[in-house]
Amino acid sequence: MEDDADERIDGFVATLGRRLWSIDRIHMIISQLYEIECSFVDPCFVEGETKLIVKSYSYDDLVPRYAE
Repeated sequence: MEDDADERIDGFVATLGRRLWSIDRIHMIISQLYEIECSFVDPCFVEGETKLIVKSYSYDDLVPRYAE
């Protein structure tokens, strides 16, 4: 998100869980566009994430989530 804001672009993120997210650099929010299994499969992905995944996150929501 920080890089997209620095570059002044609205970007996208695809995750190992095959979700697609859109980044709103102005509001610093990432929103889920497509749920699990919407895109190509990463052969290393193991389903079973224990954290709840919601439809969108603010930048301030994500920082502590990935600082663990």
